Amino acid sequence: MLRKSSFFLLIIVFHYNSAFSSELYGHVTGNSPIIWNNAVPVPSLGGIAASYWSIKEPRTTTEWYPGSLSNPQNELVAFTNNETGESFQTLVERKGVEYNLGSSSSVFKVNTYSDGNVGTGVASICSSPQIGLNLASISHDAGTCASNSGYLSIDGRRYTPFKFIRAVINVPNLVQDIQGKESGRYTAVIDSSPIYFYKSETGVLTYLQDYEPIIIQIDYTAAFFTDAKIVLGNGVIHPNYDKVNQSVNGKTVYRVQVDGLFPDGIKMTFETSKDYSLISSVEPSISIPYNILCQSGCTSSGIIVDNGKFDETTFPGGEVVSDTRSTSESSLFVDFEINYNQLGSELISSSYSDQFSVIFEANL
Repeated sequence: MLRKSSFFLLIIVFHYNSAFSSELYGHVTGNSPIIWNNAVPVPSLGGIAASYWSIKEPRTTTEWYPGSLSNPQNELVAFTNNETGESFQTLVERKGVEYNLGSSSSVFKVNTYSDGNVGTGVASICSSPQIGLNLASISHDAGTCASNSGYLSIDGRRYTPFKFIRAVINVPNLVQDIQGKESGRYTAVIDSSPIYFYKSETGVLTYLQDYEPIIIQIDYTAAFFTDAKIVLGNGVIHPNYDKVNQSVNGKTVYRVQVDGLFPDGIKMTFETSKDYSLISSVEPSISIPYNILCQSGCTSSGIIVDNGKFDETTFPGGEVVSDTRSTSESSLFVDFEINYNQLGSELISSSYSDQFSVIFEANL
């Protein structure tokens, strides 16, 4: 037990090891969420951390108390494409630290420091530390703090306090802030300085700041949509009369030009519940169901709408994806055929019309 005295002696120890860094790799396509290659969510701290732990060999002690970070909570950080020099800034939130005791969990027990604030003069008391036998999670949401709950050697001998450590961060606006930049790899380095308190060989309460840079690399694939327009087709279907079968048929073709940058193609969304039928201008109850086919430009070319009904089995959610991609700003083309075939006895002399909507967007 540490006892009160007439003065407070705190020895500052700063440890730097340039051999270690934490690296996070992620990928962003267009404005889709980040896909992390080697990061895992840490729900208890509201951020992410490297999927691997940094190995540490801190000084041995009989008693220690985990802390958060000595760095600012939030920082505006520049991500730079080292090939082009292009950069953008985004907010990085330092959310906290996780300490993994590893084999040291067998020689320490959870202990509460009862002699005031363990971090007096250096850090505030952590409001909600999560201290377990194997893992300690310390939030940085309130700034630099030290946990009054920590660990005490079971037999009074000195042991390595923990074996592994990793900082937890969050980049809430990265996808938004990278928009408009060229495709490429963007890199940022932020400081991470976990702080913890321990009892030195002389029995003095001491704290140590470890230093481990966090390297964040984002592979960005730009995707954007600028325009979609009909470049062929006026929507007029001229009827053809089949006297042998006593039917009427007709067709027309729309060619749609879509401009932008689409590394994963374009997505076209149709209304799935719509009745795709041409309605008589004289008698609305009389209609001609029609078909929509993708003649070219779709991954699943063929019938999209069959006899007035959208084929949601082939195209779940009404989504039709293009079969072409673009690695630079350009135009993609899709050809849709609209046709019908109806018995003449079911129709009256009239004009027939309908309209349908298709939403075009980058496929992410």
